[in-house]
Amino acid sequence: MNTIAKKTLSLVFAGTMALTSLTVGSVSALAAGASDYKAVTEGVTTVDSTKVAFTPATTAYYNISFAKSVNNKSASSNYDIANYLDSGYNEDNFSGHASSTRFSIESVNTTPDSEGLVYGVNNEDVYTPAQNTYKLIAGDTYYLNLSDASSAASATVSTLTIAKSEYAFDYTSINEKVTYVWYYSTNKEPNYTTRYLTTGIGAKITKYLGTATTVAVPAKINGYAVKAVELNANRELAKRITAVAIPEGVETVGEMNDMYALTSISLPSTLKEIDDYAFAHDHALSGRLVLGNNVESVGAQAFYDTGYTSVQVANVNTEIDYQALGYKEVLNEATPNPRDTTFAAVDGFFVVAPATSLATKYAADNGFAAYDPANCATGNHPYAVTTVKATLFAKGKATYVCPACGNTVVKSLKKKTFKISSLKSTKKNTIVVKTKKQAQIKGYQVQYSTSKKFKKKTTKAVKVATKKGLNKTVKGLKSGKKYYVRVRAYKMNGKKTVYSAWTAKKSVKVK
Repeated sequence: MNTIAKKTLSLVFAGTMALTSLTVGSVSALAAGASDYKAVTEGVTTVDSTKVAFTPATTAYYNISFAKSVNNKSASSNYDIANYLDSGYNEDNFSGHASSTRFSIESVNTTPDSEGLVYGVNNEDVYTPAQNTYKLIAGDTYYLNLSDASSAASATVSTLTIAKSEYAFDYTSINEKVTYVWYYSTNKEPNYTTRYLTTGIGAKITKYLGTATTVAVPAKINGYAVKAVELNANRELAKRITAVAIPEGVETVGEMNDMYALTSISLPSTLKEIDDYAFAHDHALSGRLVLGNNVESVGAQAFYDTGYTSVQVANVNTEIDYQALGYKEVLNEATPNPRDTTFAAVDGFFVVAPATSLATKYAADNGFAAYDPANCATGNHPYAVTTVKATLFAKGKATYVCPACGNTVVKSLKKKTFKISSLKSTKKNTIVVKTKKQAQIKGYQVQYSTSKKFKKKTTKAVKVATKKGLNKTVKGLKSGKKYYVRVRAYKMNGKKTVYSAWTAKKSVKVK
């Protein structure tokens, strides 16, 4: 079989088909869709072992899982269940288990290799359905061994299902954080100890096997709520994925790094932990990262070398680890090796968080600006101003944005104007109007009138095509009359003439 060297995770689940026949204690293949789906049930005892043949019609990834597992008590076991869950992704011949029940899969004429058991913690019953994802080749015959692995097991029915899928995933324990208060016998001082109790089983997606570039992670897979997501597709696909949406209910995310085309990541309000390096080198992520109120920790370099320029943190107790935010990778110009890089702080990076939060402390420790959104309630917005300058032919604008709350005010700036530098009448019936040279123009239009508001029939205009400063002599005016003059520049936009605003008017008495 082919081998995939790097673990990634699958994010689209193909729904299983409905059972059409099922017989307790014996093997029964489904009548419908048997080439891509198969289910068996077997009464599992210490002496029972069943080998089931399966020949897929399609080369694809298949999930092999237990719908019901055997409960086991072992007098000699005392292991932490979280340390013994299945790895969950296999390319070749591996084995899996569900509690004391185990199965192995192998191609024709190979020997099963069944290893690894999950036992109860402190002799309690446990429920740990196995989930393994295999790449099976069309036309090859595979055998699944379903057998018991412990003398402590009782005869119990276990249902094994084979279904084509685009996902690889593990089952993961769902932990509940509980704080115990212990009292020392000598001084009765309380000692608070936090422990995690396993309260159920959820799914942890570990590999994306599909081909989509926009990925919506399912909230459930094989009937189990998705609690953790690692999206680390093969390198070529990782370069092409542009958006990932993580559903509500997910509590942990990780291994979505080196996804260079990723521009959008939607995080759920239920998110608690972001693992180390989770989004490192996802260069296309930009703007502001918003972390919800349930986020407890952000791992080391979780957002290292991304395009984020700020972060908003709601929870005062969110722990932010080493270089998790606000740092980028840069070329080390002091060395001749073009691959030698170092890190640097992102220019202008800032943190929006309550003043007493750990996030604000992270900002202070790393030299970043920090803004408390509570200050905005009094209207004391710390505006950052961005200005687009006006030109002779276009208005400008000033944009005021509060980095803490996002409040935005935009003010329009008038078109740029210029002045008439000289207006004289040195000869009879003539005036001379001058301006300084203006940039990016084709010429000027000079308007003159005996009306202060340029309303009378005496109002006339003349164009002067020059890119230099204006120096125009206007003749044929009435001697002794007072004339008002104003000027505007023009340029051509295709065949259309575009004008600037008028200069302030000036007046002169004609000789």
